[in-house]
Amino acid sequence: RTPAVVHHGVIVKGKIGTPQHHKNITCQDKLRRMSTLPSTTYGQPMRLRVTESYIHNADISATFDPYFSYGQYNITTANGSSYGNGLQIVMSTDAMTLQEADTGKVVALMRSRHTSTPSSVIYGTAPRYPDQPPSAIDDQWYPWALVQKNGRSTRDDVTVQFATHHHNNWGPIMWRSRHGFLGNHQTHTVVARVDDKTRDEHPCCLVIRDPLNLDVFNVTIAPGIDPLLAICYLAVHSKMDVEPKLDAVFAG
Repeated sequence: RTPAVVHHGVIVKGKIGTPQHHKNITCQDKLRRMSTLPSTTYGQPMRLRVTESYIHNADISATFDPYFSYGQYNITTANGSSYGNGLQIVMSTDAMTLQEADTGKVVALMRSRHTSTPSSVIYGTAPRYPDQPPSAIDDQWYPWALVQKNGRSTRDDVTVQFATHHHNNWGPIMWRSRHGFLGNHQTHTVVARVDDKTRDEHPCCLVIRDPLNLDVFNVTIAPGIDPLLAICYLAVHSKMDVEPKLDAVFAG
């Protein structure tokens, strides 16, 4: 079997094999773990549903993060079934976390940066490349991706760069996303993978808001694209859209 080669969040060669049986892992556990892997079959994208819920009457002025919205995102399959171990993105007083509701395990961390235009860093629990040093903020986390908006409006592009071993810095832009609008009404978001040689853009993720429930996002993820990274990006981009609005709250 050809070993899988993953480059900038995309499977570029081989496939990810099925985990071997372990006496302490049930069949259901194995299925849950496999469900969070990228689709590896051409023409068969992964379809998820992300539902945003809120904590009403929260005091956002008490948060450490200057750009913050209380609540959580619940991730399910397109038909509403549990995804992974009940994956959800949870807002806390200083960051957002991607975690398993069933086990409490935290999979990824997202923190805003203090910049003039919205930007955030996505952290993982393991290095992205050999010998990667941990975050200077917390040595339990490793920087995985830098997400930046090119302005302060919902019509501005958002880009994603991945951590690289070159001078312990961010690599070139590898994902670029844009919202689509019908008049002034936001209808969808397209995420494109940027070819690292030609710099051509290839759509790899489509996010459509449910017109009957604007708190629901229907997400289609192309084969080979890491669904967990796509989910983290979605949460960060959604948060960036409200940051300029929260500026007015804090300024007032």
